[in-house]
Amino acid sequence: MENNKEKNTFLLKDNFEVKKFELEEIDEYVVTVYHHEDLESFYDDMETHGGTDHVPDRCVECCNRRPTSRNTHYHLSQEEVKTLKQDDRVWDIVPKKLLDSVIRHPTGWTETSSNWDKSSSEASTHRNWGLRRCIDGTQTSNWGSNGTANITGSVTATSSGKNVDVVIVDGFINPNHPEMAVNYDGSGGTRVVQFNWYSLNPSVTGGAAGTYPYPATYTAYGDDHGMHVGGTAAGNSQGWARGANVFNIYVYAGSGSLADGSNYVFDYVREFHKQKAVNPATGLRNPTIMNNSWGSSYTFSKSNIASVVWRGTTYTGPFTIAQYNSFGLTDQGATFVSIRFYSAAYESEVQDAINDGVIVVGAAGNEYTKIDVPGGIDYDNRIILTNGSEFYYHRGSIFTSAGTLAAGSICVGAISTLVNESKADFSNSGPRVTIYAPGTQTMSSVHSGTTNDFRSTSFKIDKQGGTSMASPQVCGVLACALEQYPRMTQAQAIQYIQSFATLNQITNTSGGYLDVTDLQGSGNRYLFYKKDRKESGVLQPRDATKTRPTSGQAYPRRLTLHYKK
Repeated sequence: MENNKEKNTFLLKDNFEVKKFELEEIDEYVVTVYHHEDLESFYDDMETHGGTDHVPDRCVECCNRRPTSRNTHYHLSQEEVKTLKQDDRVWDIVPKKLLDSVIRHPTGWTETSSNWDKSSSEASTHRNWGLRRCIDGTQTSNWGSNGTANITGSVTATSSGKNVDVVIVDGFINPNHPEMAVNYDGSGGTRVVQFNWYSLNPSVTGGAAGTYPYPATYTAYGDDHGMHVGGTAAGNSQGWARGANVFNIYVYAGSGSLADGSNYVFDYVREFHKQKAVNPATGLRNPTIMNNSWGSSYTFSKSNIASVVWRGTTYTGPFTIAQYNSFGLTDQGATFVSIRFYSAAYESEVQDAINDGVIVVGAAGNEYTKIDVPGGIDYDNRIILTNGSEFYYHRGSIFTSAGTLAAGSICVGAISTLVNESKADFSNSGPRVTIYAPGTQTMSSVHSGTTNDFRSTSFKIDKQGGTSMASPQVCGVLACALEQYPRMTQAQAIQYIQSFATLNQITNTSGGYLDVTDLQGSGNRYLFYKKDRKESGVLQPRDATKTRPTSGQAYPRRLTLHYKK
């Protein structure tokens, strides 16, 4: 059957690339159902003659049936899509071409040029200031990039993420970087496990097992970003979970990427978690926590925007810049408007990972915009294109969307380096943000840069900023907690991170959409590392006895770090 293209088009854009997307009359669509138990009846109705009131009365061609996913690919017409969306089993339907065209990219970050330093300068002695701030749990007087940039002192951590598997979904991580070593001095071998993700193909795709292509050099798009994120979450001088196992999936476009529109990355992590063996040291499967410091966005040509639905009222275009701002569409240029990417197809993948026991943490994004929750005043705000397509713009991104579960992904906003401890101007905010963490001028490991790692001139460190840098702070703190609470669920992880957060330490203003330090309804919660592990009412530790573990058992490792100016 020939495809009959419509005239209406719109643009998809990330930080580096713009693509044109054209809707077609007959195309491949990704159909997401609400529940796994609906799949068999849905397959039968779709792929046999004699459909229901909402299912086409024909044998619909199935393009891709994914063994572990609620997403199934079918060839449908646009009219069939409109009708099929009314089926009670169907959550949403999205053109596969649209999902394929959305380019994954790091969730915005800024590199700077050149022992707790908040300035933009760099030195091999500088350390991730978030460690000091989140262990102290309170602001040091006048410490900030606009005050005293550097302070000295020591911090102590009571756990290191031992027997915890941290999955960094990002650019590739060099296992030989000293930051990934077993020991602080860079010795002892690497903690990076280059797991063969394609060994899971029979369960994930239904195809044959393959070999996942880890590179010999690290020059692909996002590699510095992934190395930096990994160092913050689990590095041995800049990070939190210094005893954790580090796993890595490359999620951007290119060799070794799992970044296709069907979003297999979550399927691989789910199967990895379900199939891993019991750790003989603990008698349990290692907990799995994944950090997602990446996201996507739509960019629309203003000429293709017919109307905007804002807080229940429909407004017809064309619009002025001031009108777009008043709707909360603050990321715009003279001819385009950008919004965060939201899709039920992706949200279902995150939900299934959480349901299978994976702890999911993600960056809120850097569009200085609001992310609302279901029932919120801005949750249903949407753009309507001239072709009738609708796009919600206050629901966040792939793994920071609100979701339908009480235990959604942990959505992390960023704190600035300023003395007043305001939200970073670029950070998204709003009721959906779970917690805020240091995310500006953050020192960590990279592949390329001008500042040498203190252990080897062959390896580099660098300061970067963004919610990408805030998210692994939370991931690392939770990995440390998982060492002692390995049965922690997503709901308990959220409870844990919020219960011990320091409250009302973030300067909050009230200027609305255009006020870059307005939290816009999010909780005023600053990440705090809880050293005392005898707390009750939240979780019970793995071993409540006071006896030292016997040989072969795991116990927390105490780390005392001393940094001098």
